[in-house]
Amino acid sequence: RELLALLPFFILHLSSGLSGSFTTILIEHFRQLQTEHLSDLSIYETLLGTFEDYCPIFVAVFGGILQQVFGPKKILIAAGIPSVLSWIIVAIRPDSLNFLLGSRLLAGFSNGLLTGNVYMVDVAPSKYIASFQSIEAASRSLGAILIFAMTMTFYQFGF
Repeated sequence: RELLALLPFFILHLSSGLSGSFTTILIEHFRQLQTEHLSDLSIYETLLGTFEDYCPIFVAVFGGILQQVFGPKKILIAAGIPSVLSWIIVAIRPDSLNFLLGSRLLAGFSNGLLTGNVYMVDVAPSKYIASFQSIEAASRSLGAILIFAMTMTFYQFGF
């Protein structure tokens, strides 16, 4: 029962793993789109690779305060909104640098809200916390593996 209650938590960590590894694909996608248009791609590639890391620095600092004010479950739900929006933005305009960077900022905002979330501690009995933390880490790693597998599949079929 506790495992089912934590399913959204684990799915968000899966999405976090997908999103964290997705920047590699975005950089390669950006290179293919922009080679004729921009003379120095390195600054844009760096921004695409690091934009997701900026928001958690600031958002995670306030995460504890937000959880005390709104509760861990509401913050967990709130973390899902920018995560979903980040994927939608990439789907809408994969050819726009501004949209790609906006997507990375939203993904970082979601990761910042997810960092240090104590929802699992509120829902799960203490004897299962270590096991559930392992599932949390495995979910994030599974997301990274899925992005790698999808990328290899796309490359193999010429996408």
